[in-house]
Amino acid sequence: MATLEAFIRVLGFHIILITQQKFIQGYVDQNTIYDPCKSQPTLIQDAITIGVAFIGDITTWYNNSDVRSNVLSPCEAPLADKLTNIGFISIFRPQIDQLTLLNVVHGSLISLSDTFAQTVSLLLYAQGMNTTILAGPRSFMNSYGTVPSFTTIIHFQNGFLKNFTWKDDECLDCAQSSMCLDNNCVDPQDRCTADSTNSSSCHFSINLAFSGTDRKKKPLQSW
Repeated sequence: MATLEAFIRVLGFHIILITQQKFIQGYVDQNTIYDPCKSQPTLIQDAITIGVAFIGDITTWYNNSDVRSNVLSPCEAPLADKLTNIGFISIFRPQIDQLTLLNVVHGSLISLSDTFAQTVSLLLYAQGMNTTILAGPRSFMNSYGTVPSFTTIIHFQNGFLKNFTWKDDECLDCAQSSMCLDNNCVDPQDRCTADSTNSSSCHFSINLAFSGTDRKKKPLQSW
């Protein structure tokens, strides 16, 4: 299992992301694009550059803060300018067709909670063939607690990113002490603050899987 760390320094502190995945034997990454706002035709052994952006209230992601409007893109103004001033962006590079776990470490969650008054949302983005592909905004933290994890399917068509699909748990298996936020279970905050030294007591992760075809039309099979 290989571990990669991605750091970004905004507003005076680091958000630390840890990406975990198993690499294919003989792994050779031929994707030299490290900007999630640039097009990246990929093969199975390549990595894809994905941006993850954090901000406070989920309405910030929408045009005129209206959730019925189109989602703004981190690759275009005005959201790009807004994120520079009040948000956080980090870049990670999962290998195509390898199950990947992206972890936001305990200390970074505390920093996000303090910065955004306990209300935090995120958005994933990367460039497709002709446009930026967005994973619709998701709230994952509020005053009650934190969603432990999300799952998203990354779909490719002939090597180009086609779409992201969130796989919500629909709150079907929430514990009695949990609440539901955007169709996902939220673990109560006291579970985190009761043992702040134990990173497993307060965590957030994104599980990634892949579907579709690479640029040689080879099928992706991790989902």
